[in-house]
Amino acid sequence: MTSQPIRQRDSRIDCLRALGTILIILAHVNPPRTLFQIRSFDVILLVMISSMCAYRTKDINSFKDYLLYLTRRVKRLVIPAYIMITISLLVFYPLYTFVLHKPFFWTSRQIAHSYLLLNSGIGYVWITRVYLIIAAFIPFICKTHSIIKKTYFHFIVIFILIFISSALQFALSGTSLYMNIIFQSTVMYFFPYALAAFCGVLIYRSKVMNYYVIVLFISVFLFLQMFLYKSSGFSPSQYKYPPSIFYTSYGIAVSSILYYITGMIQYDNRFLIRTIEWISKRSYTIYLVHVPFLIIVKAVNRIFLPINWMESFFIVIVASFLTTGIIESLKQILLVALKKTR
Repeated sequence: MTSQPIRQRDSRIDCLRALGTILIILAHVNPPRTLFQIRSFDVILLVMISSMCAYRTKDINSFKDYLLYLTRRVKRLVIPAYIMITISLLVFYPLYTFVLHKPFFWTSRQIAHSYLLLNSGIGYVWITRVYLIIAAFIPFICKTHSIIKKTYFHFIVIFILIFISSALQFALSGTSLYMNIIFQSTVMYFFPYALAAFCGVLIYRSKVMNYYVIVLFISVFLFLQMFLYKSSGFSPSQYKYPPSIFYTSYGIAVSSILYYITGMIQYDNRFLIRTIEWISKRSYTIYLVHVPFLIIVKAVNRIFLPINWMESFFIVIVASFLTTGIIESLKQILLVALKKTR
């Protein structure tokens, strides 16, 4: 890849990435239903932020650059996820089986599906698959933005992605079981999240387009909500696996509003900025690290004493931050030691 100048960090992007990560963790501690539904824009937000960061980088100029970029993304996303799954197995299986004398909570099927990053696995690593799918196509999405100059062409692309995403919801019926697994795990996820990624670059490039995107997707969401309210009320997360346009439009609308709001904030508090930046830079590590602590908290709640969702959230967040800090410190110590041996 071509050498690039060191870029100043965007505090708005750091803030939104940190928020998205924290909200995903919040969802896993079983908060009240209303709060759970309100925060269901979090994954869409992170996908949009990823597309903004890719657009800022703009360092893929050849197929060789693309392969190098994709290899790095696969290593950065898959290897840590596999490490987390494996450590969790090595710790919790003997603990449950030989110490607590209880059946292990993951089946062999769930474990295998987790390494395949499927929804039917342990339930926390499917987001890695989403990141991989989008990572493979974000460079092309960014290139599309560079080619398209007219505003109405951007909206033509948006409506095409909306149409394809909606049509695929009906195409699922009639396919075989294994085709369903492949179809749902890849294609059904790609187009809705590609839509989010495309809109992420769009609002990053233009403040005016941010207004248009907000109005468009609030309109789509409210239109669909009118039809779905009687059957399911306000429940975007119910339409998340695979992502429907109802879920996606809610996520894009809220994320675009938050992007607009965070653009008006004065980032003057150095301690707060450094804290947000620390969380943002390590957001994926924090997310993976929270899984074992979440398992511990849920086990304690189920076996020993009840813990409410706020206590669970506090314990998991603090433990994840501290453990991530320890991991980062150990990495630095290891790097220094390796340099001395050379």
